[in-house]
Amino acid sequence: MDVPVEFPHAVKIVSSNDEALPLTNDVQSASTDPTVTASATVDPTITAAIAALVVHMDEIHKDLVKRIGHVHEGVDLIVKRSAHDIKAV
Repeated sequence: MDVPVEFPHAVKIVSSNDEALPLTNDVQSASTDPTVTASATVDPTITAAIAALVVHMDEIHKDLVKRIGHVHEGVDLIVKRSAHDIKAV
């Protein structure tokens, strides 16, 4: 199995002002209001669902990295052939 080669790339982040701001700030948080307490019970079905989602996302990520590696290999072959064709002329 070929290990895909990862190439560095730049990403331009464009901020937008189209996000709606909350109308009020009355959401209580345990970090700002010590009287608010988080529930001590954790639903095991939610924990299992999150774990399954993380595994699935990891599989998708690995597949994307593999496919992107194949694309880069194809581009490299095209570049090599083009360079060879240019030298031949």
